[in-house]
This record gives sequence, C-alpha cells and structure tokens, in this order.
Amino acid sequence: MISYEQRITDWMEDLYSKQPVPGGGGASALAGAMAASLDGMVANLTSGKKKYAEYQERIEEILVKSAELKDAFLRQMEEDKIAFEPLSKAYSLPKNTPEELEERDRIMQAALLAATRPPMEMMRLGTKTVDLCEELTVCGSRIAISDVGVSLAMARSAVEGAMMNVVINARLLKDEAKKEAYMKEAEEILADTRERTARLYEVVYSSLKG
Repeated sequence: MISYEQRITDWMEDLYSKQPVPGGGGASALAGAMAASLDGMVANLTSGKKKYAEYQERIEEILVKSAELKDAFLRQMEEDKIAFEPLSKAYSLPKNTPEELEERDRIMQAALLAATRPPMEMMRLGTKTVDLCEELTVCGSRIAISDVGVSLAMARSAVEGAMMNVVINARLLKDEAKKEAYMKEAEEILADTRERTARLYEVVYSSLKG
C-alpha cells in the first residue's frame, strides 16, 4: 500500500525496481483505486447541482460507495504484498528428502491459497466500481463524463490485471474444488467486466463526440 508518508513517485520507483513487490497485484489495485476515486470526483462535481437535483440522493450514495471502494482497493494493495512474502519463501524451501518435499508442498499450498485471495477480491471490487460507472453515465454531470470513461478503463485494467494474479496462483492449487471455484468466479467477472466496460465506454465516447 502507498503509505501517507510515501510519495507516488517513490512507490513507482519500487514498482520499477527488481524487488518482487509491489508488482502486478499492487498495480492492479492502484488502478482500481483510481477508478473508484474518479467515480467519487464525478459524483462530487454533480452533487448539489440544480440540473441533477433528481439524482441527488443517488449521488450521495455513490459518494459513500466510491470512497469505500477506493479504500478497499488500497487495502488490497497491502494484502497482496503481505500474501506474497510467504509464497516467495516457500519456493526456496529445501526439497531434498520426501519429508522436506511434503513440508514444502504443505506450506506452498497454504501460501498459494493466501496469494489468490487479494487479486480475487480486487476483481470483485472492480465489478462494483463498474456498477458506479454505469450509474454515472446516467446521473453524472456531463462536464465530467469523460472521467467516467477513464474510470471504466481503469476498472477494466484492475480486473484484467488481477485476473493474471488469480490464474498464476490458483492454477497450482491441488485442492480441485477451490481451484475450480476461484477460476469459475474469476472468469465470470472477467467476461462481465469486459462486456460492460466496452459497452459503457462506447456510450461515453459517443456522448463526447456529440
């Protein structure tokens, strides 16, 4: 997670470096946090305007939900970082004897399961962010409609990026039931997000062209 003391430029340098975290998971969560923040910005620009008075109650709800989603994405940045450390250590465990192999496998499976959870949660948060975008295409201020389009692009990036991390970890799970459940949910969210963001992006783009 980007702490309040850490500048975004410093975090980007960490991302650029050869250290394993932050990586794709953190970047996906940051994209999601930006998407939710943009939804909040559009809602803030809409709130209190006479032209959109009929939507005021809904706009206030979007303000609350977008803030919650932003914070949730930022938490997943930290959760992803925390989950990766034991997984990286598990790959280095000795495997010279049957006993070592068994222990390594036990630790590895627990670490893989833990590492799958943050990106899976990012995907769930992503679809909720797209929900807000969809509402804002209707009730958001027209002067900020382009920002809804950017939010859609960021939300899609968050979901597609998180999907990579779900797959790379879940594919190695030996618990077939858990693997299947994660993959099924992730693939459904991915397909839904791609369809909705593509459709809504065109709605926004068309409105900009007039």
